[in-house]
Amino acid sequence: MKTINIKGDIVDNDWGRIYEYYGWDYMSPMKMENELNKANGDEVIFLINSGGGSVFDGYDIFNAIKDYKGKTTAKIVGLAASAASFIAMAADKVQACALSQMMIHRAANGNQGNAPSHHANGNFLEGVDSTIVKAYTMRNGKADQEMIELMDSTTWLTPTQALENGIVDEIVNDTVEKPLIINGLEDNNKQKLMSKLFNIDNMDELKMLLNKQMKLGQMVTNAATIGIDNQNIESEENVMNKEELQAKYPDLYNQIVEDTLKLAVTNERARIAAINALAKPGVEDQIKKGIEDGLTAGEVAINILNAQTALNQAAGQALVKDAEDSGLQNVDTKPAPQNTEAADKEESINLLANAAKTIIGGKR
Repeated sequence: MKTINIKGDIVDNDWGRIYEYYGWDYMSPMKMENELNKANGDEVIFLINSGGGSVFDGYDIFNAIKDYKGKTTAKIVGLAASAASFIAMAADKVQACALSQMMIHRAANGNQGNAPSHHANGNFLEGVDSTIVKAYTMRNGKADQEMIELMDSTTWLTPTQALENGIVDEIVNDTVEKPLIINGLEDNNKQKLMSKLFNIDNMDELKMLLNKQMKLGQMVTNAATIGIDNQNIESEENVMNKEELQAKYPDLYNQIVEDTLKLAVTNERARIAAINALAKPGVEDQIKKGIEDGLTAGEVAINILNAQTALNQAAGQALVKDAEDSGLQNVDTKPAPQNTEAADKEESINLLANAAKTIIGGKR
């Protein structure tokens, strides 16, 4: 069994080389073809976490998977959006992890010009949509229009919603069992809560537990919200703000703050390390500015490429100007006149004759 990652942007083969150079996650038609050739007919699992990208390169990747002779499974481990969502449809089986999402929408591009140009572009995009929708309807058997309506709204689907719409076959990684720690608390509900807290593995799990057990409201979108933001955290049953959480569960509150700060420091160090990894002679200004302005490594890389392009253009213009200033364009390109063989002989005879006259004249 072979595992192939479909992570990062869906790009064409030329952009794939740039992504490869910088170590960015990506999938291109050539990369997929190479990976499938290595699989050589064995069963393949595609792990998908991608926001999509190029539609036509997505078509190429979809068809490569569809034509593969071995058994295939697409497993959505994070996000399968846009082109990545229809690429998943090429596999024999599609799984969605309990913590994952899909997003489907209509194709989009940029267009400039007059009214006929915009009408023509609209017709072009309609055609693209009518092609994309086939990937979904071939799997779920629904009418094209039903899926187009979901694409109209840029629909985000939970694993359950994707299953209900027939574009995934099953939900996986949806059960977690941990032993209950008996700690002798008189309050049975508190006992169960504290037992679960002692078994927490990460901050996301902690936030979900708090949201469910302590009725603190929606706390899953931003780690900095818990215990740091002055905003009240609401739920349908009651309201508990930062001060109340700190007063009622001081140890838990302090741990959340400490873990959140550690996470922020870790993320910042990782950001700076990723930017410094792009360093090479001539890009020092972009590296420094990217760190100071809080840019991501991807944004800094784009700035570096743009700066290098501008430098190359300036260098080319300087060479042209130097050539113009030197007057090289005014130099006669015709070859200098060359003596013929007869002329060479005549010139030699004349030299000898003049030499003889000089000698004779000297004797007189």
